[in-house]
Amino acid sequence: MSSPVIEDTPDGLRVSMRAPRAGCLVAFLTVWFIGWTYGGIEAIRALFSAESLFNPLSLFLLLWLAGWLAGELFVAALLAFMIDGQEVLEVDGEELRLRAEAFGRAWTRRYALTEASNLRPVSSDEGSRTFLAFDFRGKTVRFGTDLNETATLLIAQTVWDRAPSLRPLSSTSDG
Repeated sequence: MSSPVIEDTPDGLRVSMRAPRAGCLVAFLTVWFIGWTYGGIEAIRALFSAESLFNPLSLFLLLWLAGWLAGELFVAALLAFMIDGQEVLEVDGEELRLRAEAFGRAWTRRYALTEASNLRPVSSDEGSRTFLAFDFRGKTVRFGTDLNETATLLIAQTVWDRAPSLRPLSSTSDG
């Protein structure tokens, strides 16, 4: 587990949290990714060596390659996030942003502060890790997956000071 980096920026509050590092999972996914890539290359070779793209085998390979590509992109993004990723929470006067960043690329989800509430630390089922959660449009949004209890409380308090509307109405928390 790592310590978050909390910064006041001209754009508001920024909290950077390292993505979880699971060495065994990274090793497994890397081996899987290599095998998956090889399988896809072989399928592409078989497709190009077929006499026609409109025979049953070629049509099956085209369909399989669509699923293959989805798996390839998903695992590549997951590996990038696990190797070099971080979660970033940004809060300004109007919105809360959650970013997943890795190798200079980012994916941002935006939440209007007027529709977000009940930011709270939540314990994992195992009890050894905690994360943060808030409610948005009737759903629970979770983030900060590699934090300890002290870090989640520090982040929550800092966000509550900046955006009091996110403070929970009661002291209970749920998972």
